Amino acid sequence: MEIKLTKQAKPLVTFVIDAFLGVIIFLVIAFSAVAFRWMADYLLASQYSNFLTQGLSFIEYLIFGVDALLFFAFMVSSSLRLFRDLKIGASDD
Repeated sequence: MEIKLTKQAKPLVTFVIDAFLGVIIFLVIAFSAVAFRWMADYLLASQYSNFLTQGLSFIEYLIFGVDALLFFAFMVSSSLRLFRDLKIGASDD
């Protein structure tokens, strides 16, 4: 089954698919940051070294910060590509 798309609909569908996959990837990586938080809380409750728990907290914030920054950059670049493709598609008509 093949779906025929107009010239203007194709960039929009591509953007929606890319955005959906980008959100899924962002959530998977963000979950790893949450896992570091859970591990740090468990180790803190188990009386492990404060240095170790602070290190895990730092890694948690680092992972989430880089993940959020890259997700934002991805969404901006995808949006710019969408606008460019829509503009090019509109001028072709």
